[in-house]
Amino acid sequence: VLALTSVTGHFAAQRVRELISKPFVSIASAVGEELRRRKVQLAAFLGTKKTLNGGFLEEPLHDDFGINFVRPS
Repeated sequence: VLALTSVTGHFAAQRVRELISKPFVSIASAVGEELRRRKVQLAAFLGTKKTLNGGFLEEPLHDDFGINFVRPS
């Protein structure tokens, strides 16, 4: 299994998935599983503007886990 633990590295996550044949674990999937386990439906995250606007966290949390994402101003 390949686990991508670097937040910034997730900008290349889709390309990595395309290049490997092994199971892939991303931060979004690990966070999503834990939030679902805890029955969380709305989550706020802190990070750099680039990271929070990148979509690689917000989109999978919403699309795969039904969790809404709050971005701080």
